[in-house]
Amino acid sequence: DDTPLEEFVHPRNAIYVLGSEDHGMPKSVVRDCQEVVSLESVNYGSYNVAVAGSIVMYDRMMKLKRAEAERNEKKRQGKAKKNDINHNSSIKGEEDLK
Repeated sequence: DDTPLEEFVHPRNAIYVLGSEDHGMPKSVVRDCQEVVSLESVNYGSYNVAVAGSIVMYDRMMKLKRAEAERNEKKRQGKAKKNDINHNSSIKGEEDLK
């Protein structure tokens, strides 16, 4: 079974093996792969191998950047929430002193 590229989660470390434009990849190679990814094509049965590789690498780069941005946003939100909790604790403490 292959996974459409749009659903594929790129592993941190990977080796990408691209099949030939005319014959694809030998079944023996496909069997040895941990993952098989497919590229949707609208006008053609397959892409030129250089184009296919570029599409996969661009997808990898964009998904990794998106994941990094999401991690950074979660960290930022966590720090903001922690600061709110500390601020609220300070205010409560000040009110208790009155």
